[in-house]
Amino acid sequence: MSSVRTTRGSRVRLECKASARPPPRITWYKDGKPVTDIALRRFRVLKYRRRSVLVIRHAKYEDSATYECRAQGAVGPPAIASANVSIMLPTTAAPDTTSLEQACKCPEGFNGQRCENKDVSNRSSMYHHPYTCKLGLSTSYYC
Repeated sequence: MSSVRTTRGSRVRLECKASARPPPRITWYKDGKPVTDIALRRFRVLKYRRRSVLVIRHAKYEDSATYECRAQGAVGPPAIASANVSIMLPTTAAPDTTSLEQACKCPEGFNGQRCENKDVSNRSSMYHHPYTCKLGLSTSYYC
């Protein structure tokens, strides 16, 4: 079995394979306690002839543990395999603002996202500027 690291809400699947004649009885444990005693609907054990699969649906942080599968044959001690399961909180990446730049600079006396606001306190905005932006087909405004 392989250890698993995943985020909360994900599905975890652990598979245990064992060969013996007759086929071994495979049981699952979470931190040393039988999974059958946990009685959670999110835990499901799928049994096949020589393998068993433990599925944890909608994993929660408290599902983080060491899981073991024990395969008991007709004779001898059980074969044991273990895997650590770590359920992490989902991370949200902050937007990268370092690459954002202002696409154009408003001429003196104008401001706003599209330079649509005339600053009446600035006397230079009263004069015509060579910069115009088109909005639609016939509307233009200074940018």
